[in-house]
Amino acid sequence: MNKYLKYGIIIAIVIVAISFLASLQFEKSQDNSGSLPKIKSQAANFTLKNYKGESVSLQDFRGKIIYIKFWASWCKDCVKQVVPQRKLEAAMVSNPNIAFLNISVDSSEDAWKKAVERNKLSAEQLISHDGDEENINKNYDISEIPRYIIIGKSGEILNNNAPHPGEIEAEYFAQFN
Repeated sequence: MNKYLKYGIIIAIVIVAISFLASLQFEKSQDNSGSLPKIKSQAANFTLKNYKGESVSLQDFRGKIIYIKFWASWCKDCVKQVVPQRKLEAAMVSNPNIAFLNISVDSSEDAWKKAVERNKLSAEQLISHDGDEENINKNYDISEIPRYIIIGKSGEILNNNAPHPGEIEAEYFAQFN
């Protein structure tokens, strides 16, 4: 076999091996599952400002199943979930054991308020800014949005990466009662 052909084959094998190892390392670095809040662990309490300027705490909803949406006004995927979430909220309106919290991670309170008005958002609208977002991001590992979390009646995390409203029906919540 030609000497150059041997070197070419060896170089090709080395390149393929390096590419394979690099892709494994990339996949490992993209895996956030190790840092997600653990299922059944107590959800970290927070107190945030709502649309009316009032302080609202996670503790205020003890005794209810809480479906939390983390979103922002500039997030197209978040806005796509507005209609499905409205339908889900409407289907659950008669259930006093379910609470919907929408936590915006907008840096601008004006942008957040305009988005709430423009999209006619209901349920509890909260904003995480002015330092709050650091604790929210750390405690709930909010690395991308939209993100949904379900918290149980006793404050335990039941699902740390819950389905989007368009992916579930009202009956989905029966499993958490």
